[in-house]
Amino acid sequence: MRSPRSSRRLLQGAVALAALCASAVAHAEQGSVVLSSGEVITGDIQQVVQGEYLIVQLPNGQVKAIAWAQIGTFKIGGSVSVGGAPAVQPAPTPPPPPVYAPAPPPPAVVYAPPPPPPSYGPPPPPPPPPRPAFEPAWMLGARLGQISPGGNVFGKEADSARVPLSNYASTGWSIEADIGLHFSPAWTIYGFWEYGQLGKGKNTASPDTPQTNSVGIGLNANTNPHGPVGFLFDVALGYRWFNFSAARHDQSGAVAGWDSVVLGGVMPLRLGGGLAITPARKIRIDVLGQIAVGAFSQMSGASCPGGCTIDSADQGSHYFAGLTAGVRWDL
Repeated sequence: MRSPRSSRRLLQGAVALAALCASAVAHAEQGSVVLSSGEVITGDIQQVVQGEYLIVQLPNGQVKAIAWAQIGTFKIGGSVSVGGAPAVQPAPTPPPPPVYAPAPPPPAVVYAPPPPPPSYGPPPPPPPPPRPAFEPAWMLGARLGQISPGGNVFGKEADSARVPLSNYASTGWSIEADIGLHFSPAWTIYGFWEYGQLGKGKNTASPDTPQTNSVGIGLNANTNPHGPVGFLFDVALGYRWFNFSAARHDQSGAVAGWDSVVLGGVMPLRLGGGLAITPARKIRIDVLGQIAVGAFSQMSGASCPGGCTIDSADQGSHYFAGLTAGVRWDL
């Protein structure tokens, strides 16, 4: 940077030079200078040294050198130039203060129990297939069991002339065949035929073993038809025959021979109860306790070859009880 003294000498030399050459500067242009203080100077612009000074000849002939720092603007001809005084720029807007967002909270920690150790055993079995819808079906059945007779053939229990059934028969075995309709999962209606081979009664000298046959219809219910085990209840009615050999006596009371006798009568009720096992959808196995009651009202034999009716006063009440096991198949 120049010192003030050097600038002053430079201006004085420039003014003297301009004065000497004022008459010779035929190409000077009319102009005006606006100082930074607001004063306006007009005249012929003799010389412009950018950044240093400007020489102007006033109308009165005086030559004046103006330092560049004092010039706001100056005009030569039709053009306007900016002088050395820099325009005051507004101070930049200060940046807004920084905004400090709160620190995010630490992540929540979930304490879960450790997973179970891996299992290396066989995979679990698949779920069972859905049970097929029930469809009514015809049924065949068979039964085998033990049968025991009791009660009276003739006469009431309080009658001294009564004839116990045990005189002619004792415990034996029986078989049964059934055919019916399994019309709902729990219920089956059926018809049956039962045959029983009985032991000899007190008349052990009888040449034949007594037998019994019965036919009828029944209805049974299974409390758990889809298995594996349920309770079974059975009710039936029918007609029963009882065959045995009766001794024939002569006038002296000795046994003269044996006559075959057939008794028959309504069996109004047979009850049964037990367990039912269902190993497969169409197979049922059961164990059943049974008791059948009735009275013989018809008789045929040597003394009544065409058949005869037993008077109601002479009819005795009897029963046949036993334990059986059976199986039933749905067709």
